[in-house]
Amino acid sequence: ADRVALTAISTVFDTVTARDTTSRQTLYTAIGKALEDEAKFDYARNLGDGKWLDWKMKQFKEEHHSYHNMKTSLNFSMNKFAERNSIESFQRWSVSDKVSVGMVIYHLITTAAPIVEEYSVTVNNKSVVSVCFTPETMQFMDAFKKAVAKGFVKYRPMTIEPVAWTGFNRGGYLTIDIPFVKHSTYEDNSQVDFSTMMETVNLVQSTPWKINKKMFNLINELSLSNRDVTNSNGSILWFSSASAANVVRPEILDNQEVVNTEEFKVALREYKEARVTQIKEDLKRNSVWNNQHEALAIANEFKDEQYIYFPHNLDTRGREYPIPGILNPQGSDPIRSLLSFAEGKILTDDGGWWVCVAIAGLYGYDKVSLNDRAEWTMNNYETLIKPVAVDPMGTIDLWGLADSPFQFVAACIGYHGYVQAITKGENYVWDIPIQVDGKCNGVQHHSMMTRDHDAAAEVGLIPTAVPGDIYKKVAKAAFEFIKQDIKAGAFKDDDEELAAKAWFAMGEIPRGIAKKPTMTFCYGSGTYGYIRQIQESLYGMPVSKRPQGDIFKLSAYLAKVITKALAGSIEGAAQSMQFLKSTANLWSKNQVAAGTHMALTWVTPAGFTVSQKYCETECQEYKARLGTSRVKVRIYADTDKLDVAKMSSAMAPNFVHSIDAAHLALTVLRCNKKYGMTSFSVIHDSFGCH
Repeated sequence: ADRVALTAISTVFDTVTARDTTSRQTLYTAIGKALEDEAKFDYARNLGDGKWLDWKMKQFKEEHHSYHNMKTSLNFSMNKFAERNSIESFQRWSVSDKVSVGMVIYHLITTAAPIVEEYSVTVNNKSVVSVCFTPETMQFMDAFKKAVAKGFVKYRPMTIEPVAWTGFNRGGYLTIDIPFVKHSTYEDNSQVDFSTMMETVNLVQSTPWKINKKMFNLINELSLSNRDVTNSNGSILWFSSASAANVVRPEILDNQEVVNTEEFKVALREYKEARVTQIKEDLKRNSVWNNQHEALAIANEFKDEQYIYFPHNLDTRGREYPIPGILNPQGSDPIRSLLSFAEGKILTDDGGWWVCVAIAGLYGYDKVSLNDRAEWTMNNYETLIKPVAVDPMGTIDLWGLADSPFQFVAACIGYHGYVQAITKGENYVWDIPIQVDGKCNGVQHHSMMTRDHDAAAEVGLIPTAVPGDIYKKVAKAAFEFIKQDIKAGAFKDDDEELAAKAWFAMGEIPRGIAKKPTMTFCYGSGTYGYIRQIQESLYGMPVSKRPQGDIFKLSAYLAKVITKALAGSIEGAAQSMQFLKSTANLWSKNQVAAGTHMALTWVTPAGFTVSQKYCETECQEYKARLGTSRVKVRIYADTDKLDVAKMSSAMAPNFVHSIDAAHLALTVLRCNKKYGMTSFSVIHDSFGCH
């Protein structure tokens, strides 16, 4: 019983900690799987007088098996051993067994200890019971994580150069076996040519980094202040705690004499609604807080190292990612500000100009020409750059309004040092990466491939006096559609008409609201995705500055309008995405008809083979009575049959991700071979160097 309790409670903590939201059904399955693993290893420990498991584990290690492969192979090996020795074999648990066991144990845990609480969320118009930690558990977790934050990250940065990748399981760490392509096995990739991608990854992961001590000291000071760091607009830049103040439970809910009164029912409903709202906000807050403070703890651990490295591998589309979590060059703004190149370069006049361009971009002054950006930085040196560099703690209201506030501070400190050095006639060594980002990268690739000159001009592929702005173009097109709808009275109901008039009263569609739908258009997002994005944008705006009315109805109408605006503003991308979608649809239907269900594959310009396979799921329903409660659970399991709809909808985003991955790989190789560059800071469509 103790082992069951320990395994189950550990699984609850692991599962809820690892996700932003966790459904109750997910926990049932996770607990069942964990207990089956425990039973499986228990069985294996008793084979061959207790010596077989030790021998088998040693064999797995010598053959460089990953943990996933080892688990898959263990059951087969155990049963083969049992068959040869006439021993009863281990019987794998069915999905029904795992869910049933997980269900019972979960309810025993929640009855015995207030570790988690349940709340309802609506997903696709269906109510889903989700689970989060109780406030008491969160307090315990906060105190615990502050003490041992570094233990929460499985993979660490390295202090020596990572091993160059030479095979599917050979590269990165010296002693940890990790596949070159995440979520895949050697068998999946036995015929894939990795040569170009390995060469690129080896260059990126051999870049030496160090902790930026000035930024570490600043962020550490902000953390020690024990208060949220906000800018003058009220946006939180650095969180002081993982959760906001708890909703106070009304006293009336503890008064048994008024349980059936209308006043009690109203108070209970309002309290539940307030708790759900707080839980949702705390889930977001907790995720950011964890990342920020764990990154700071890891930075503290490595701050005195001369060199630190981040081994990389690929996802199934060929995109490069650092293996160490939390603190890495692809982190959020404050986390990235903690890192700089370990090997600096003397800043030339041309380099100084690029620094000025970069500083303006980090602040958000990037809708003008490159020369205008450089001039903006020089013109604002005395009033903005220098004060921030000299006293960042005292100038939060100045730098807090930047688009990337912490990286802006790091660049200001560097630029101030550069100005002081050249004033004295001295050289200055610069070590902060200068990033050049793709401009709405998905649209860039599709515009290039389809020769869509109109869209290309808006995303920086054609030289223009003033940079184009695809987000503004989509916003203007959407507003024109709204005017047309109002003029024609083309509304399906009163809600749409009210929403249209509310948006029209704004005078324009804010560029920021059109930005996310435009950015995600080429990655498969559609009207339903746009609704969520617009809702988030509206909730983030002051009430006085957003259109008046129900936020969901306002978002639903505008999402429909933006969908039309995107199709008209980015014709080349829309056409090529439709071609890709219909290609995947045709392939999948033919595979289903033939009963072969093979993956759809393509080879990128970098020689990397992408394999796309999405299968249908089967729904299995389980019912149980736990004490006085009846519980019904639906579990979805993959089949071997291709899912035509998923294959079709996933094709365009997977394709464009694979193309930008190839673009990055080939660019890094060219920079190294033609220009001798060895320090790279890369994030998919963001290219950084000295």
